[in-house]
Amino acid sequence: MYLVQKEWKSNEYEKLSDCPSFKTAYTYREALNVLIKGPKYVDETQLKRMIEEELEIEENWKNRK
Repeated sequence: MYLVQKEWKSNEYEKLSDCPSFKTAYTYREALNVLIKGPKYVDETQLKRMIEEELEIEENWKNRK
């Protein structure tokens, strides 16, 4: 986490996600969330994607009939 803070404070990047170590820090944080909250933890983005995929599958089955 320290590295991404250092990169961000350097003002070299327009967005926090542009920092080279952002993905690593984000992945680490998500892994900690799973360990802390348990294996059934799903973030909002992941939940939305899961719902959209399920709706798409249902729509495909309806169109086949």
